[in-house]
Amino acid sequence: MFRKTSSVVSLASYGLLAILAFSFLAGCQTAKRHWPAMTGQVLDAETDEPIQDAIVLANWQGVVSFSNTRCFYQVRDITDAQGRFTIPAWENQASTARSSNQHIHIKAHKYGYRRSEKTYRTKSYRKNIYYLERDDAIAIERLRYLRHVISGSGCGVPKSEAKHQLLPLYSSVYKEAYKLASNSEEQEILSDIQAMITWKWREADSVPPWGPAQFDAYFNEHIREELLQ
Repeated sequence: MFRKTSSVVSLASYGLLAILAFSFLAGCQTAKRHWPAMTGQVLDAETDEPIQDAIVLANWQGVVSFSNTRCFYQVRDITDAQGRFTIPAWENQASTARSSNQHIHIKAHKYGYRRSEKTYRTKSYRKNIYYLERDDAIAIERLRYLRHVISGSGCGVPKSEAKHQLLPLYSSVYKEAYKLASNSEEQEILSDIQAMITWKWREADSVPPWGPAQFDAYFNEHIREELLQ
């Protein structure tokens, strides 16, 4: 009985080692340090016309431990008259260069637009083409979407570059949200957006953490006017 149990334990141990070895090899196979420059385009989902002045965020992501996906770098560009953007080459010198399943996740945003499923339905992302569609949702739904845009915007951006990289996005989202929010429920979402922006801004300025009242005061004193310019 003891020998049988020992054999089972041994087989389980070998199985675990095999899984770990496979995971390590998979990580090695997808590890990448140098990312060449890339260009892409943002188009209107209905007309296929280029969208100028769309804000494009490129997030480098990878699996760092088992299924834990992590963003480890981010850059921003703004589309030209042809809807084109450029993401510069990047050399990953950090330990995240060894992470598995590495990829670049592109997100685009413009005032009055939302991300379109056409990008995934047509697999246009394989050609670095990303679609946006006009958003005619009621104010509360649009505000919820804008809050979602902000909540996922700072992933991987270095603290020292946060304001420079994210200011165009924060300004665009806040201007639209500020204009839309009228009743108490909408104002509450606007407050959420302000708090998320303030959090990133505070990190970039190396300001120590504080409570909600200080968040509001800091936003009103240091951030609001810059976003509304």
